Order: sequence, then structure tokens, then C-alpha cells
Amino acid sequence: MMKKIFFFVGLALFLYACEEEGPFINFEEDQETLVDTTYISTTPIAAVNKNVLFEEFSGVRCSNCPLGNAVTNDLYATLGDRFVPVTVHSDFLALPYGNDQDLRNADANELAASLGPVGIKPSTFINRKIIGGIRLQQAPATWEGLVDDELALASFVDMNLEIVSADEAERTVRYRITLSYNADAPSHNMGFYLTESEIIAEQLDGSVKDSNYEHEFVLRKSITPVIGTSVGTDISANTVIIKEFEIDIDDYDSDEIWVMNHMYIVAFIRLDNDDIETATMVEIIP
Repeated sequence: MMKKIFFFVGLALFLYACEEEGPFINFEEDQETLVDTTYISTTPIAAVNKNVLFEEFSGVRCSNCPLGNAVTNDLYATLGDRFVPVTVHSDFLALPYGNDQDLRNADANELAASLGPVGIKPSTFINRKIIGGIRLQQAPATWEGLVDDELALASFVDMNLEIVSADEAERTVRYRITLSYNADAPSHNMGFYLTESEIIAEQLDGSVKDSNYEHEFVLRKSITPVIGTSVGTDISANTVIIKEFEIDIDDYDSDEIWVMNHMYIVAFIRLDNDDIETATMVEIIP
């Protein structure tokens, strides 16, 4: 399938403290835009609260990471659609065992480098925000309370993500995002991830290796740059933006090992200070 290719170039500067920010080089293939519509709603758009993008850093050679995974899975089971988990296997402690799938990827490393460094796992970004002076939250026992605090905050935009069509034979997906603004919006980007659950790969758990460990919500690919792409500026209250995109999963998974009916698309809104405003996700094949 023909694709429109866009290249995104930033400055090649990386961070050395998790409370600082720094731009970086990113070349990404963007998805094909099929629909791009904007209009002003004739009725006021109701206010909404934020959802949480929860980017948990994990690794198969991290002995404490199953604890972090368990907290993440429990939060998702409790909070449902308002909690958007992404398990990020950056290089640290993530070299695969034997012939297992390699859960690492360049996007995971880029996310870790751009807002990290990530030298402790399990750890997480909670809407990528600096909370208590730090961005990387390292204590799983605190995660639930921090997530609850974020869920109580208002968002200027509501996101609705839908699958329009999915073809398992062709491995293509068409999806629609609707952005409904209840307030005037600052400059912001929108990003998209592909994640996959039910991946079996050996995991160190304490002092024991679990060869049948099930990895959930693993970041497979950032369809956009990890900072997203610009939605626009000067977006006023009661604006509605609808976009439809199509991707071919084989463009990212040439070995055809990703299982579509275990996969999700994640969408998020990122502000210029690196905070995530809100996020959502949808199963590719419910």
C-alpha cells in the first residue's frame, strides 16, 4: 500500500536529569491521513477530566519488574478506559533470553533518553509530568495515589478513538480520532503508539526465571514521533477535529510476529512542556 512519508527533524540534544527537557532527532513514518475535518460545535462541549498515559519502564532481566507489572495490570483492571498503560522495554535490563522475542525497540530507547535517563526499573511516567520534583516515579507503592490525583484534574479536550476497519489478512488498520475541545487550547501535539499484550517471553522474577511470563501492553511502535505531531495552534473552545488514518502493520513488523488481535492503538495529547494532557486507547480487534 502506498504511504505518504514525512520526516521529523529535531535537535540532537539529550537530557541528563529527569526534570529537564531536551529536543532530539526523530525520523518517523507517519500514518496515511484519510480524513481531516474541523468544525465548531453549535452546542457547548462538556468539560471532562484527564485520562492517564502510564508509560512503565520494564525489562526481562529486571528482577523487580514483575511487581511493577502487577501494579500496572491491577490499575488497568480497576480504572478501565481512563488508564492507558504502555510497557516500555528500553535497553536497560531488557536483553532477551535465548531465542525469545526482543521486546526492545528504538522508540522505547528514544522515550527513555528524551525524558530520562531511565536507570532504575520498574519505574514509570505518569502523564510524563514532574510530580514531587521528579518525572520518573520509581516506587510502585505510590503509583496508585499519583494516578488518582491526575485523574481528578480537568482536561481541555476529550479524545474518542475508534477502529473503522481492521483486516487481519492484509494486516491493515483504519482508525478515527475525534478531539472535542471544551476550552481554548494551548499549543499541543498528538501522538500514536502500537502496543501488544499476551506476549510470552522469559522474565526474571526475583531470583527465578519464568519462561512462560505473559507481558502486557508492550510498546511495539510509536507511529508518530514519541513527542507526537502538531495538531495546531489557537484552537478555541467547542472546536471538534476528526481525523482518520490507515496503517499497514507489516510496515513496522516485517517478520509478522505481532498478533493483531492482541494489539491496541494508543493516542495521546502532549503539551510543549512534555506533559501529557490526556490519552486513550482501543483494541484493534475487540
